[in-house]
Amino acid sequence: MSTTIDLTDQEAQVLRELTQMQDVAEAARVAIQEFVRYRKRMNLIALFDQVEMDDSWRELEHHTGDAT
Repeated sequence: MSTTIDLTDQEAQVLRELTQMQDVAEAARVAIQEFVRYRKRMNLIALFDQVEMDDSWRELEHHTGDAT
């Protein structure tokens, strides 16, 4: 898929510096990949406050006979 992004020279330079890529297109791909990973991580962190974890795995293992 092809997309056109209009960047100023300064934005392109900062993008290349931060991603350590010489090619602006490759720098944009790297930046987008990093952003997607970051956003997914932030979404998972937000779930921690919404999910109640039961820390009784030792008791459950004892009852099922899987204890080591």
